[in-house]
Amino acid sequence: MYKNCRGITLLDTVAALGILVLVTMIILPLLITLYEERATITQRSVAISYLQSKTVEISLTDKLPEFESVQIDDTVYLLGWEHKDNLNWKGCVRWKGKNNRQQTICLPVNKRTTLASP
Repeated sequence: MYKNCRGITLLDTVAALGILVLVTMIILPLLITLYEERATITQRSVAISYLQSKTVEISLTDKLPEFESVQIDDTVYLLGWEHKDNLNWKGCVRWKGKNNRQQTICLPVNKRTTLASP
């Protein structure tokens, strides 16, 4: 019946390749964004852990908090403190996330008063 059908096979192949390229162009940027956000969530977890350890250290000691910078896993975290009153502080960590957005997390710190021994 059909003696010359070679052109239809070529047309099918080109159409399938075009659809594959179109789907790849849509899915690939979504996957890149997903992996960047996942890395930023990991950075956030590291920042919370670091800030929590520093707030516990500040609340249990008599030393005044200082601004500091620390690099953990190729990310620079900047630790700063805001003074509310003598016993209440707020510690904040700032860093640039893998998603190229500035991130900030703050935790309150209540300094305990030390009791003088008689």
